[in-house]
This record gives sequence, structure tokens and C-alpha cells, in this order.
Amino acid sequence: MTDDRFRILRMVSEKKITADEGATLIDALGDQTPQEAEPQRESVAGASPSEGSTKPANLSGKDLARADLRGRDLRGANLSGSNLDEADLRDADLRKANLRGANLEGAKFQGARLEGANLTGANMEEIDFSGVALQGANLKGANLDSVDLSNTDLRRVNMVGVNLDSADMNHANLQSANLMGANLDSANLAHANLEHANMKGVNADSADLHGARLEGTNLTGANLDGVDLEGLDLSRANTEGANLG
Repeated sequence: MTDDRFRILRMVSEKKITADEGATLIDALGDQTPQEAEPQRESVAGASPSEGSTKPANLSGKDLARADLRGRDLRGANLSGSNLDEADLRDADLRKANLRGANLEGAKFQGARLEGANLTGANMEEIDFSGVALQGANLKGANLDSVDLSNTDLRRVNMVGVNLDSADMNHANLQSANLMGANLDSANLAHANLEHANMKGVNADSADLHGARLEGTNLTGANLDGVDLEGLDLSRANTEGANLG
């Protein structure tokens, strides 16, 4: 029995997934033996319909705490409301996956792909997302307290109303991202690309913006009290009604 099959059966025995879901995942692995297996990513959620494989997995509301999902193909999977506390999702493919309201505290995401994923209202406190692909993801209302988003591609990401208190976003690419009403209290945005980002009404009290790019940024009504604005070029940003300290 391969390690992957053993892990799936263990998840069934621990009632983290149903027996039917376990059978679907095992079928998706194919009939390879450990000697025949190729060193490639195996599909847990199923490949896309164009590849003639199974549909994306429905794991909504499941308890997947500490589950080993490294390198899994979870494209389009429904993980809404699931508990992924301390789950290992390194190198997993979660493009367009539904993680709405999921608990992701302590999960590992290094090397994962989350482009277009739905993370609205998810709890992602203190997660290391550095370098993770998040382009076009929806993080509206998510809790990202103290998260590491340094050097992360966040172009066009929906971050309306998110909590980014003390988040590390240095050198992040937030071009055209929507941060309206977000809490950026004490966040590190040093050298971040915020060109054409919507930061209307954000609370950026004591945030670090040195070296940030703000061309075309919407800062109307933003709170920048305690921010060191020396050296920042705000000439092309919209600062109407903003508190510039």
C-alpha cells in the first residue's frame, strides 16, 4: 500500500472525510505501485474535466486539522468552512479553490498556488504566505493578523475590510489590489508596489511605507497617522480627506 493510500485511509478512520470521499481520492491516485510511481504530483481533488478525470473534491466543513496535503491537486476543491488547522499544504495546487470561512491557522503554504481562490472570511492568522501565488484571490473580510506576505504577488487581490494588523508585506506587489477599509495598523509595507491600489478609508496608523510606490493610489479618507511620509511621492496619489499625520 502506498503512503498516499495509507494517509487517505487514516483520514477516513479518523472521520476527517467520509468513506465515499476516501474511495474517490484513492481512485484518483490510479493503480501505480510504489515501484511504478513517477515523481509527479498526484491528484487528490481530480484533474480538470478536460483531462477526463474526477470532479474537484467536496470537503466542505471537514476536519482536516494537521492533514498531510503536500503537493495535492486541489484545483476548484470545495473546502469552505473546513478546519485546516496546522495542515500541510506545501506545494499544493489550490487555484480557484473555495476556502470561504475556513480555519487555516498554522497551516503551511510554502510553494502553494492560490490564484483565484476564494478565501473570504477565512482565518489565516500568523500564516507564512511569503512568495505564494495569490493573484486574483478573494480575501474579503479575512483575518490576516501578523501574516507574512513579504515578496508575495497580490495583484488585483480583493482585500476589502481585511485585518492586516502587524502584517509583513514588504516588497509585496499590490498593484491594483482592493484594500478599501482594511486594517493596516503597524503593517510593514516597505518597498511595496501599491500603484493604482484602492486604499480608501484604510487604517494605516504607524504603518511602514518607506520606499513604497504610490502612483495612482487611492488614499481618500485613509488614516496615515504616525506614518513617516518623508521621501514618499504622493503627487499622483489621491489623498483627499486623508489624515497624513
